[in-house]
Amino acid sequence: MKQRYKIRSTVERANAHLKDWLWPSKIIVRRYSKVNFTLMAGVLCLAAMKIFQYFILPVLDSVA
Repeated sequence: MKQRYKIRSTVERANAHLKDWLWPSKIIVRRYSKVNFTLMAGVLCLAAMKIFQYFILPVLDSVA
């Protein structure tokens, strides 16, 4: 049960981060492909930030 709660809270934190910081408050375009691109760009940015946070920064901290 605790493991399931950890996974769920991780997903909820990711969704909240996307909603608060990476997705626009209003999407003005109308075509599906443009909306899809806008939302997937936010997901890609979040993935890049997490890779940087968990894999690159610890290596840099251990070198310094």
